[in-house]
Amino acid sequence: MVKYPFPFRENFVDPAVLMTQVISGELDVDRMDYLLRDSLYCGVAYGKFDVDRLISCLTINMENGNAELAIEDGGVYAVEGLLIARYHMFLQVYFHDIRRIYDYILTRYLASKLPGGKFPADLDNFLKLDDSRVESWITEDFNKNEWANRLYYRRHLKLLRETAHHPSKGELQFIQAKKKFLESKGIRELYLDDGAEGVLTKLKPMRYTGEEERKIYVIGEHGEKVPLQERSKVIEKINEEIKLWRLYCHEDDVLKANQILKEELEAGN
Repeated sequence: MVKYPFPFRENFVDPAVLMTQVISGELDVDRMDYLLRDSLYCGVAYGKFDVDRLISCLTINMENGNAELAIEDGGVYAVEGLLIARYHMFLQVYFHDIRRIYDYILTRYLASKLPGGKFPADLDNFLKLDDSRVESWITEDFNKNEWANRLYYRRHLKLLRETAHHPSKGELQFIQAKKKFLESKGIRELYLDDGAEGVLTKLKPMRYTGEEERKIYVIGEHGEKVPLQERSKVIEKINEEIKLWRLYCHEDDVLKANQILKEELEAGN
């Protein structure tokens, strides 16, 4: 809790919890901004939601002497719109297969370029590594570094297989087995991306929410309050952890790899 260096006036309400929720919470300003901004500049509609309605329905709930963020009853659908927009943006944009593979290629390039394969610990030197600096390195290195060459000419590894958004343990084991099988057949540069995962909202369904966990309340017309998780069925549906795994290979080996997998499948039948 924030400690204030000045005396409180009578009936002072500590705003620390409220400010924390506004800056970094499930309904924070950053989340509202980046979804709309990314949606605009990516040219997609997935991240759009009724931000004006959502903001107009924000209110305050007093809980244990603290002011906390809450929603008026009429704003529940606007909150659900935000959650759905974020869910779709992650699946269609942030977890897009080409975006994910370029993350991998850029990571490999920087690991080969930076001293010891690590970013500098000194803050001033770290801040010098902006987009322009890295792009100039790529331009300098594309004839002598494979990863820089891939970035310069936009030569990315190609997608072979991917799991469902909420795969079973058996499906994860299956894609791992395919990677080993294709390695044995000489397919080049196989890469299994197992990093596209996470829970897209911390608003857990009520049956998983402990008494000690802070809730966002929906405030009714007559002052009655209900936890948002209890009012929204959408939270029930999108709370499952996403674990999207993808298998890539060298772009020139895609046809060969698919043919091998097809023949294996036919042989199994």
